[in-house]
Amino acid sequence: RRRLPETLHRKEVPSDIHPTARGPFSHFRPLALGLAMIMSFTTSTYVLLYMTTYASQTLHMSPTDSFGASVANGVGGIVFALLGGFLADRYGRKPVMITARVLLLLATFPAFLLIVRNHDAVTLIAATGLLSALSSTSVGVALVALTESLRKDVRSSGLAIVYAIGVTVFGGLAQPFITLILKTSGNPMAPAWYLMAAAAIGIVAMSLLKETKPVPITDARALME
Repeated sequence: RRRLPETLHRKEVPSDIHPTARGPFSHFRPLALGLAMIMSFTTSTYVLLYMTTYASQTLHMSPTDSFGASVANGVGGIVFALLGGFLADRYGRKPVMITARVLLLLATFPAFLLIVRNHDAVTLIAATGLLSALSSTSVGVALVALTESLRKDVRSSGLAIVYAIGVTVFGGLAQPFITLILKTSGNPMAPAWYLMAAAAIGIVAMSLLKETKPVPITDARALME
């Protein structure tokens, strides 16, 4: 923490936003893109949290085997959220979060296909762990990128509004919606298509967001400029 630059007195990075614009909704573009990114990663988060119920209720696996999905999801989140932050500080926000989301998009269908076909704990744990790793790598990075895209005077309110709306609407409805489409369609692959659609929207939003990785400060006097 002691190596991080203090932003309180630093000048704002030039942006498209008019310097006289005020209020969180003056930042419509980053807020709209941020909402799409939050929709993408909160959907993947809640779909992965649903995997235990999915394995038990849809695939009729034992409670013990089904719970393995929760363990794999938790471990993947802890390890790869940290890894994503490390890589984003080294290579930039956009390359890390976009690469992770693209890999998530590509891995989702085969992962669910194997889970449905094999009906065993090893496949469930491995596939859920892989999807969790790819999702978690971009989640923290996306939040940081969105925060850095907002000017200091609207940063707290803007992030709070967009995050609350995104998680409440898209995260809150994810599991009931998945349950509904599973029951109405009878297709156990339905969650995969839902997750892939959310990932695709997130990739587009992340691509349109400006790179926000800060330039390292080597001169302490630059903090006051």
